[in-house]
Amino acid sequence: MRKIKISILLFLSFTIFIINACSPVYTTNLFTSKSALPDSTIVVTYLANENIDGEIEIIGTIDVNTRNLYSCDFEEIDNEILNQVRLAGGNALLFNRYLFNSREIGNCRDFTADIAFIDFRNDSFIIEEDSLLKNWVFNIDPFEGIYESIGPNLRDLKLGVFKNSNGAYSLIHYGDVSEANSHLWKKGNLKGKLNPTGAANTFKAVWINENRTLNQNYLFSFQNGIMNLINSEFGFQQSFLKISPIDKPITQKSATGFAISKEGYIVTNHHVIKNSNRILVRGINGDFKTPYLAQIVVEDSNNDLAILKVNLQDQLLSEIPYVLKNSLSEVGEEVYTLGYPLRATMGDEVKFTEGVVSSRTGFQGNISLYQVSTPTQPGNSGGPLFNSNGEIIGIISAKHPLAANASYAIKSNYLVNLIELIPTNQQLINNSKPSISRLNMIDQIKKLTEFIYIIDIE
Repeated sequence: MRKIKISILLFLSFTIFIINACSPVYTTNLFTSKSALPDSTIVVTYLANENIDGEIEIIGTIDVNTRNLYSCDFEEIDNEILNQVRLAGGNALLFNRYLFNSREIGNCRDFTADIAFIDFRNDSFIIEEDSLLKNWVFNIDPFEGIYESIGPNLRDLKLGVFKNSNGAYSLIHYGDVSEANSHLWKKGNLKGKLNPTGAANTFKAVWINENRTLNQNYLFSFQNGIMNLINSEFGFQQSFLKISPIDKPITQKSATGFAISKEGYIVTNHHVIKNSNRILVRGINGDFKTPYLAQIVVEDSNNDLAILKVNLQDQLLSEIPYVLKNSLSEVGEEVYTLGYPLRATMGDEVKFTEGVVSSRTGFQGNISLYQVSTPTQPGNSGGPLFNSNGEIIGIISAKHPLAANASYAIKSNYLVNLIELIPTNQQLINNSKPSISRLNMIDQIKKLTEFIYIIDIE
């Protein structure tokens, strides 16, 4: 009888062990109903207080308790929990409490966590490396480029540094990441943003870690093709070498041009485009970042004029607000010009200078030119010369090398004649009253700037 009682007790104990070992160790509480995600979805884990780069939707909670288990398979339980997260429509666990069991049962863990779906912001932000390189064919900022890490930390990391239209810099991810986080990244994702500091060439970064959490403990500095990263939290430093573009295309000439039609016909000097390999125009519809390739339509070497055409595709320019004056201007008439002189030192903002017509003939009595007192510099070539009524009376061509404030402009009637040689019949600049004639000088300049462009020759 005693042996039977002992056997029954052993059987009951074994049965309790089986129940404990096999019964669920988690409970879930769902706040919202979402479709289950595929089994291939990788569930990412975070601490609840981490700053994640994405929109977070909390679906529910899960509580895991393994303390009553006699033994457990860590991997099996982990897989089942992650499966429950996917079934709930989640792709992340945000841990609120995380403890290892005090007993030796295969390192099973106890925790409470939020089940979440994270829409990572970078998924829709892609800048291809080839797109950046094409954009840098012309006018690359000194800090822009593709950089590779040169040790000792963050090896095999390649970053693009791209200047945005607002003047700030973005870091673009082009390197490899660890296998655990590879599903979170695509080449071309945003890797960080650089904010200026009081120190020259030094920026404080908002950095996106491999697991898509944000870190603001990075500083970046630039010097002679080297980008240096400093992490103030962990005290390490990393250098990056600029690897491309290897050679910046050399611009032989930079000048000014202006529109004469809504379809993209532009005037500049013949000496500007002579022997050119490629002509680039910037400033179309106010966009000075994007260069437009231009073709020569008509050229007049004798009178130093050329008409170009850029392909606007489906775009059109606004109505041209000025006209070409076909009659001669008088000595003493007030004039002004707008252009892009000496850009390397004076910058890319349009420059205004004013003066008067000094003579109705130019250098050595050339009747095709006016002499004007308007100060001009290299880069003004091809720019329009306006009178106060908003009429173009000439096109800036040259300056006297030995005289101060003695510049020359090709008379506008020579351009009128050249326009007639354009092969196609397009709606070009008209000769009715200019719409800017009723504006004051400040408003005239604001309006005209939209139609005056940077011409760069390679």
